[in-house]
Amino acid sequence: MIAFNPFLKIQARMVADGMPRLAVAYSGGLDSRFLCYAAARAGASVLALHCHGPHIPAEETEEAIAFAREARLKLELVEADPLGLPEVASGSKQRCYACKKLMLSRIKARLAELGEQDRVLCDGSN
Repeated sequence: MIAFNPFLKIQARMVADGMPRLAVAYSGGLDSRFLCYAAARAGASVLALHCHGPHIPAEETEEAIAFAREARLKLELVEADPLGLPEVASGSKQRCYACKKLMLSRIKARLAELGEQDRVLCDGSN
């Protein structure tokens, strides 16, 4: 029986394409944790950026910080408050898009502040 190892496929692709410097929109959920872990394990330079604010329970931010520490990820906290956005406040069908757009724009701004705007920004959306 042949086992499929997705990590090996990711690593082979990264080696073939050259190791990128990644900025990961890091929620602390399974998808973004796996992305950070696999990329770092493959040898990429990973900077995890976690948006926090009134829309995120403090416990989730604490868990995201704890995992980043345990996985030895470089982590930046980015403040964002999407609750004041009209699309979010009204419960519009566009609320998720507006929230994600705000968070990614805050992450890009933080990367620029850090002089890290050349990193490839990605997230664990599937």
